[in-house]
Amino acid sequence: MAGRVMQCGPTNLDLDCKAALQEILRPSNYGVINPWMQSASSGMKRDMVQLARVVREAGLRDRKPETMAKMGKIVVVTNPAGRQRDSKAIPMTADRAQQELLRVRSGSDVKDPAIQKQRRYVAGYSEIPSTHSVADFYRLTHAPVHMEESTKVLTDQARARLQKWQVMGPEGNPNASAEIMRSLRSIAEAVARLPTYSEHSMTRQPGTQGLKESLFEYSKINDPRGSKILKQPSLTRRMPHSSSAPAILRPVIDPEAIEGISKPGGYVVKLMDQTPLQLMKNVARSRQSQVQMSGGRSDWKTTSMAMGMDAMREER
Repeated sequence: MAGRVMQCGPTNLDLDCKAALQEILRPSNYGVINPWMQSASSGMKRDMVQLARVVREAGLRDRKPETMAKMGKIVVVTNPAGRQRDSKAIPMTADRAQQELLRVRSGSDVKDPAIQKQRRYVAGYSEIPSTHSVADFYRLTHAPVHMEESTKVLTDQARARLQKWQVMGPEGNPNASAEIMRSLRSIAEAVARLPTYSEHSMTRQPGTQGLKESLFEYSKINDPRGSKILKQPSLTRRMPHSSSAPAILRPVIDPEAIEGISKPGGYVVKLMDQTPLQLMKNVARSRQSQVQMSGGRSDWKTTSMAMGMDAMREER
């Protein structure tokens, strides 16, 4: 009995995501499509498909804010930051939304399916909330989307349609607004990591041979046919870890830092060391130092005879 051959290839989601990226990205950024899709999760791909659908629907005539304003359905106002919105839309700050979501005023708040659904969505949006994940929900309710740095990778048409969607979109569907902002950040970060020859040529050897080798090595990471290798993301300094973090994903004190105390000079206290680590280093220093740090009897007197003997030794 012949074995069945497993077919492998792109899924429908992969095809839709690739078509969405080709629809909204500038042609100069098409090189990021393949490497981004190779590292993107299914949720990130669905976010990108949703972004392209929002851009597409914002171009329909009956969805345009100027058309609805002429018909008298909405009144468009501009906030101090330059974002246009429907006058009937009520902005909500992050602290107010958190209060409404987490405060339990009665038993009905605990059993309300809509509140519970929103709580589960916010809890699953990011395992550990960060400034970016929280800003995703409220950024587009305040700042104009076409001024965002992450939208510069899109075509002018896509940016203009997102600006029209922003008139009513963020207040109408906050979850979709957060997902759109997350997808914009993701693709913009990938475009920023595309390799450039100017950066690659900085390390090449002088001369004709060095130029040939540099071009050959650059072709490996920047294949004109579309296969590119993204640069490593820039490392940003993380906040000092704390035992009160909502999820302990790593030890509060790095085990390597503890092992380094026993090495020469490892007891030196650094400015950003955790308090328990500073205590361990001070204990190790008191054990290794020849000068008694505390306790016991010591004679700290220096006589003139001892000083004279030291001077005679130096003269010799």
